Amino acid sequence: MIKFNYLLNALKGEAKESIKILQVTEDNYNKAMQFLRNKYNNREVLINALVERMDHCSLRGESIKDQRHLLEQLQAIVTQLEEKGEEVNNSWLIKKVLSKFPESLKRKVIAKKQRVAPSTPFTMSLLFQHLDEVISTEELILTYTETSPKQTMKTNKVLNNKEDFKRTCMYCRATHPSHACTQYSTPQERSTYLRKHNLCLICASPNHNTAQCRG
Repeated sequence: MIKFNYLLNALKGEAKESIKILQVTEDNYNKAMQFLRNKYNNREVLINALVERMDHCSLRGESIKDQRHLLEQLQAIVTQLEEKGEEVNNSWLIKKVLSKFPESLKRKVIAKKQRVAPSTPFTMSLLFQHLDEVISTEELILTYTETSPKQTMKTNKVLNNKEDFKRTCMYCRATHPSHACTQYSTPQERSTYLRKHNLCLICASPNHNTAQCRG
């Protein structure tokens, strides 16, 4: 019964509610664990949940910060789809991801694509690279054109410290985009890292589990 109580205390939201109907007994602990494995470790169920999550991903606003947040959401979802063995380099999914962004950003990404050799496949990884480069450029421009007195005082310091413009990797915490991490380079390694540190498999948050993620 102690293990069952620990399990109940560890769960939240839908996962917790789904097993609260079981009486707290040692036998039911095993039943609860099997139920959770069937529900949340089922490949098809998880893939459908990830695709649905992607469908609901959208910009919260038109700011560069919102575009960066959306990119990181989509990168996390695609990483999990890869880890589940899904093919993410098909043109339908690539267009779906690109369609989430504003028209002006899409045009810049397409322009970058046109400068790549025709023989180079336009993969999801390359799309994310182009998106990251465009958004990073916009973030840099925003920093240069900031007009507040506080920002003006910091301009020289920012210009001499380019690391301020880089993103922090959700896996190794270094200053590079998460999708470009070489320490955890494969979907399997990234998934293992998230699981080991009890992070959400979709957004890497420590504040909720995968089943409770709202993107």
